[in-house]
Amino acid sequence: MTPSCVAVEETARGGQQVGLRLLELFEQYDLLLLPTVPTTAWPAEGPDTLRSIREGTLPIAFTSIFNDTGHPAITVPAGLAPDGLPCSVQLVAPHHRENRLLAAARLVGRGVGRHPAAARVRARRAVSRWR
Repeated sequence: MTPSCVAVEETARGGQQVGLRLLELFEQYDLLLLPTVPTTAWPAEGPDTLRSIREGTLPIAFTSIFNDTGHPAITVPAGLAPDGLPCSVQLVAPHHRENRLLAAARLVGRGVGRHPAAARVRARRAVSRWR
């Protein structure tokens, strides 16, 4: 086998393992709520790459894994971080549960900037409709 074939095979095997782990997670949870990226928005002039490397905040997205596994996912604005820059979260659903994903995204969008207790009450009502 050529080195490139080995790399493709190893990548495929790794993707299968991730997919299996996600199946296990979705047996326990209706949705996953995760950060979209490891930082808030970058300044208009772009990131300070050397500082990002030192701090472990490279400008990568945590979204590509779900592109690879085919899980429906959406990024939703989540308000402002303490530094005043916008931040976001991503929601991920099991395969074929886009309805659950979009309903949750609407709730998160409506809850941005509101009291957390009110958002929890709305979330409990929506969860009963998802099942």
